[in-house]
Amino acid sequence: MPCGIRPSNVRVCHFTTRAIFRRGGVNITRPNGRKCVFEFDTTFFRNTLSGMLSHFAFFFTMAASGIAGVAIPATSRQVVLVTSPGWESSKATVRILSRTKQGWVQDGAAMTALTGRNGMAWGLGLHRMNAASPQKVEGDGRAPAGVFDFGSAFSQTPMQLGVPCVTIEPSHEGVDDPDSRYYNRLVDRRTVAKPDWKTSEKLHGMPHYGLGIWVAHNPQRKRGAGSCIYLHEWVGERDGTAGCTVLRHEDLLTVMTALKSDRHPVLVQFPESAAQEHVPVLIRACR
Repeated sequence: MPCGIRPSNVRVCHFTTRAIFRRGGVNITRPNGRKCVFEFDTTFFRNTLSGMLSHFAFFFTMAASGIAGVAIPATSRQVVLVTSPGWESSKATVRILSRTKQGWVQDGAAMTALTGRNGMAWGLGLHRMNAASPQKVEGDGRAPAGVFDFGSAFSQTPMQLGVPCVTIEPSHEGVDDPDSRYYNRLVDRRTVAKPDWKTSEKLHGMPHYGLGIWVAHNPQRKRGAGSCIYLHEWVGERDGTAGCTVLRHEDLLTVMTALKSDRHPVLVQFPESAAQEHVPVLIRACR
């Protein structure tokens, strides 16, 4: 899902013969004459259509590149690049890169970060990967490697950013229960008629979730493939995370204020050796 936090009230009908579009929804007529309604927010629809077009451009570029199924979407003009010394390392470096007419350039200084306590494994995102490679699963303590869209940013207090930002309320939960239909979703519990999850993480009032941004890992919400991945604050002394990437407050604020929706920012996260192999054009831009 290219537009981040997926609305929880979307219902889809797959038996369509004709559709009558109206503002705020679509009336769908089934072959048996019965109707169902696909309700959506019009902004969500426009963002989704835009995302579909941008992803088409991305896959065209990826096919042309021939670089092992990894490429930067053609529509992306901004990258947050995270690299680590190796697949098992939790230490990482973060850089912000911009696409110019002359190519990719680094904006500002490199920043220190931590990833999963057990390093990285291939995640599910905008790339294709070798099925034989280590893949992220729920609870493995690894951050996802690959190319990913960003979802909404979040903060404990209202913020004006260049990307959508959710103000975290006590009712917000990140659902990590693979058996829930809300798996890998940040939901407002007040809007869910029948919560079906047994485990979740509450973000409100947690110092390490003072600021953050959703990473669109596993957007199809494949069961057990990993959930609720963020860039968020690095608080206190630690050796790594459960799968997120953390930065010190000022560095995270630098990243969040730099991102602009109209530049289609993406996260590119790899161990250095894999980055050299799959995204050498970004590595050459680093300093």
